[in-house]
Amino acid sequence: MPRVLIVEDDDVIADGMARHLEAGGFDAVAVERGELGLARLRYERPDACVLDLMLPGLDGWELIETVRDEGIGTPIVVVSARGTEGDRIRALELGADDYLVKPFSMGELVARVRAAVRRGVRAQAPDRGDTRLRRCVSAGEALPADVGRRWSERYGADILDGIGSTEMLHIYVSNRAGEVKYGTTGKPVPGYDVRLVDDDGRLVEKRGEMGELQVRGPTSAMMYWNNREQSRATFLGEWTRSGDKYLEDEDGYYVYCGRRDDMLKVGGIYVSPFEVEAALQSHPDVLEAAVVGWPDEDALIKPKAFVVLKAPDQADDALAQALKDHCRQKLAVFKYPRWLEFRRELPKTATGKIQRFKLRAEAGAP
Repeated sequence: MPRVLIVEDDDVIADGMARHLEAGGFDAVAVERGELGLARLRYERPDACVLDLMLPGLDGWELIETVRDEGIGTPIVVVSARGTEGDRIRALELGADDYLVKPFSMGELVARVRAAVRRGVRAQAPDRGDTRLRRCVSAGEALPADVGRRWSERYGADILDGIGSTEMLHIYVSNRAGEVKYGTTGKPVPGYDVRLVDDDGRLVEKRGEMGELQVRGPTSAMMYWNNREQSRATFLGEWTRSGDKYLEDEDGYYVYCGRRDDMLKVGGIYVSPFEVEAALQSHPDVLEAAVVGWPDEDALIKPKAFVVLKAPDQADDALAQALKDHCRQKLAVFKYPRWLEFRRELPKTATGKIQRFKLRAEAGAP
């Protein structure tokens, strides 16, 4: 459980922050003086610190400057009743990671701390010489090509991205050591067969054309317990529907396009949300992104992107336009996101998969 240190001289506010942070999955402890906060930061190195600037004794300004001078990398979320732009800029320049102006909602505080903890974990990533990696495996969301390449360059070990499912009890398509092709899920695992089927139930024979991935193999389930309708829709004789859209490239590698119900049809042409997300995530300012279908004023569906930045306070209209232009350079023009909204975090399942349906629901999109 991530540990959060609260340095706040108002006991009522400190207790409220601690309760909400603990409800949000953090282990929170509060101190009221800057000197005590500095001591805990030095010797306990918590995962994040919530810091009031106006403290008795050692104030927040001095505390930030001291811990950064000493090389303490704990992310610091400043909370202050002073909302001037000058104070915010000064705090960030000294080394604070975020700045909240009182009064704020406790939900917003929890979200800011969660984002700060994620940034802190990334900042503390080990150097290549500190690791002894032979094999790395990716699961859950499809691995963006840019992430895979940067990992390999940093650590000298490839990430083996693949796909499996509960229904198959096993990974059935995967990259292999020495044969990794980033941007793909790899090739069928020995013992499993896969095929692509179009929307009309016909086999996709031509490489480069998209279809739903179906798989057969010795580990397949027979049915869903007490769910006849879903069983009949998923298990087609010896073949099992994955619900994922794929294409096979010229080298026989399978390229993930998106979940069947996440695919967009823009101007009658399928658009892979994963392709657009990967383009966004190749920008150095982007941490993660989710793309969904969104209706325009004529009720026509176009791509909309929800973007989490590595530095959330950089969000502005100029950066939003820069990200759209970045996508135009990497994608066909009809695929770029027409709208772009910055978020501090994306809705996810307990296993880290983005819940795009929750984002679609905000527009009432199908």
